[in-house]
Amino acid sequence: MAGTGVGKFSSTAGNNTSNMTTNFAENMAPSNVNNAARELMAHMRDMYEQLGDGYFEFGDGDGEYTVTRGDADTITITGTSDITSVYYVGRKIRITDGGGNVVEGVISGSSHSSTTQTIDLTGISLASGTPTKVELGIDTAAFGGKIILDDDGDSYIEAVTDDTIDFYAGGTKIGTFTATTVGFNDGVTVTTNDNTDTLQLISTDSDASSGPNLRLYRNNDSNADADVLGVIEFEGRNDNSQDVRYVQLTSQVNDITDGEEDGSLYINTMVAGANSNRINIVPTEVVFNDESKDLDFRVESNGNSHMIFVDGNNDHVNIGTSTHYDGRLNIETTDNTFNLTLISTDADANAGPNMKFYRNSSSPADNDITGNIYFTGRNDNSQDVNYAHIETLISDASDTTEDGYMNIYVAHAGTQARSRIEMDSTEMVINEGGADLDFRVESDGVDKMLFVNAGTNTVSIGGEATPLGRLHVFTADSSASAHANADEFVIEGSAYSGMTIASGTTSHGTIAFADSGDELAGRIIYNHNTNIMSFGTAGVGTQWSIDASGNQLAGNSTGQGIYFGVTSATASNLLNDYETGTFTPTLNGSASAPSGVSYNKRLGWYEKVGDMVTVHVHLDSASMTAVPAGALTVTGLPFTCVNTTGFLHAGVVSLTSNFASTESPQANYINPNTTALNFLCNDSNDARDNIGDAITCANAMSGNETLIASCTYRSA
Repeated sequence: MAGTGVGKFSSTAGNNTSNMTTNFAENMAPSNVNNAARELMAHMRDMYEQLGDGYFEFGDGDGEYTVTRGDADTITITGTSDITSVYYVGRKIRITDGGGNVVEGVISGSSHSSTTQTIDLTGISLASGTPTKVELGIDTAAFGGKIILDDDGDSYIEAVTDDTIDFYAGGTKIGTFTATTVGFNDGVTVTTNDNTDTLQLISTDSDASSGPNLRLYRNNDSNADADVLGVIEFEGRNDNSQDVRYVQLTSQVNDITDGEEDGSLYINTMVAGANSNRINIVPTEVVFNDESKDLDFRVESNGNSHMIFVDGNNDHVNIGTSTHYDGRLNIETTDNTFNLTLISTDADANAGPNMKFYRNSSSPADNDITGNIYFTGRNDNSQDVNYAHIETLISDASDTTEDGYMNIYVAHAGTQARSRIEMDSTEMVINEGGADLDFRVESDGVDKMLFVNAGTNTVSIGGEATPLGRLHVFTADSSASAHANADEFVIEGSAYSGMTIASGTTSHGTIAFADSGDELAGRIIYNHNTNIMSFGTAGVGTQWSIDASGNQLAGNSTGQGIYFGVTSATASNLLNDYETGTFTPTLNGSASAPSGVSYNKRLGWYEKVGDMVTVHVHLDSASMTAVPAGALTVTGLPFTCVNTTGFLHAGVVSLTSNFASTESPQANYINPNTTALNFLCNDSNDARDNIGDAITCANAMSGNETLIASCTYRSA
């Protein structure tokens, strides 16, 4: 059996005859009445204490009851009544088990058979033995679901539904508690008289979702754009005992359109007695100091108190410093690390990272400066010096013909703006100011591969620091010097030295000599198509050339030659022609030519050196129908004899045959301005003298004569 105090009482009066130590009975002694009454009062007091502890003993609802341990988390109560509605799932339960332990848990299952109520438990582990007491958690629904807190009954706590508690004050519901929420229907004031936390929101949830959460919810039926959703104010008092709103957070709806909703958050603080806007978070931007007050903005890093600093008074932005360095943006480091790094991780072939200087003028004009970059340091007199700077400007702002300009300046000898590289629309200039500043281009193995010596006004290629001429191409030192009249272009090497002009296989390579009157006054030209090198002077074209076989040829003009034995050109010293060749001589007569001539041989050769011509003839006639008439001649010479009055050029006869013995040719001569040899014989039997008679063809010839002769004469 189990049960204590009123837990053994039955709601049926007739069943309460033997459930106390001293029971009420008919005709009982007065002393027993007192004892029974006292015991009943004690049981009632025990019941109130149980209720104050949140539990009460119900038993089986009909007096003493029998409880049995089924296992560590199951008990049974013997009785014919189904008490599942009392021992329902989810109700708190407290049991004094067979070991005298008081354990608490929750009913997880409850069912009734004909004589037994079986109750499953959770959160409880019962010791062996028979439990002696079973207590249930208080169910306010058993008392109408309401706990009345005042005399007139209008302030109370009510559980109108499962897991929901409503709070009423003066008949008005002021709040609702559920298993997961707490709601208040009016303002809530939480007051402390110390510095402990006035309000704590705590979540013991162990998952990754948010918590604890605070929600400000404006739930109205006529919401509209610009509705203020809520305000959080931080108020205190000033030294005049006035309430002051020192900080305020305001949230507002900007656009309530479904799918396009926008919201804003505003943070204001008191500044110098005025409520000042500090931060605006609106749909299109985040704004600091929107009211343009003298308020700085500062972001502190681990090691720098002004990692980002906006100086509200001076209207500039600093990174790493609070000092104003005359720039709209100032970046300071205290070491040699990079002040600014631009990084692009784009993997395509387009440009990046990029930096842009943009002068967005509404009235652009020529010579507008589009930007300057200054490199400034201090000198030993604690003065700021622009040691270098880059300047760009618009040299022509006209649409479709725009031109730009850039100049790189480097300080030199106390002059800060000394132009070193200047680029405009027509040229790029190094050392525009004309200072004694050398220009040097270094190759992999030569430190002065291209070198402009500003002090000597010379240029060298190949490494010579002191050029021998205006342009000096240098490979090694030859210890030579250049003549003052031939130092515009110097090629120097310690072994073989030379110059190559490379041209196309069908084109020319040219060395030209020019003056103010002629850009080709003189020239040397190599024709790669004909492999002929030609020379020309006085601007008249080719005058001499050397062909592919090495022969020297006169040019297109006449009269070219070689002057021998003189230092200046004189006609008498000019050798201007050399020529060899053949011609066709003819046996002829001064009166008429022969007829029906047949030659075995008819040969003529000549050599011409300058204006001197030597001819050789070999004539062998086989037959003639008629011999020539008049004096014997040989015509058909290749060049006309000079026309010198009274001067005859003499020749010789080497061989004759079949001429008459009395008139056989023994000599020849040429008359001025003719192309014929005239033959002579002696006028006596002595062949050594008196050679002056012309040979009469009719007397000397029969038609089968042989004649070999030569003559040297001046050509016209």
